[in-house]
Amino acid sequence: MAWLSLEPADNDPARFVRRHAAAFQVPVFDAALHNLPEVLTCSSPENAVAALWRALGWQGSPTVLVLHDYHVIQAGPVHHLLTALLGAYRPHLHLVIVTWEDPPLPLARLRAQGDLLEVRAAELRFS
Repeated sequence: MAWLSLEPADNDPARFVRRHAAAFQVPVFDAALHNLPEVLTCSSPENAVAALWRALGWQGSPTVLVLHDYHVIQAGPVHHLLTALLGAYRPHLHLVIVTWEDPPLPLARLRAQGDLLEVRAAELRFS
């Protein structure tokens, strides 16, 4: 399990991916991080995220990434990276997003596919 408390500085895609990788402490991914600025500025920033998921996928055990305070992320490129991360989904990898508002991610598609579990204020209220 990895927990990443997001900050406004994480609106930078390179920092977001670096912190994402560091949260898991994945040695296989360390070499790719050295070339991360080039990866993010050229062809496809999704490659960095896909490489991280592949590295995590090799572990084979259930893994959870918690992105806490996702509402501080306002940068389109970071939302695009997270959408790519969701597209490179692995069954034993789980993403938990803690936020005060709905993120601009493909939530409707995830709901329709049964890949989204939402816990809202109504479920958290005391009765």
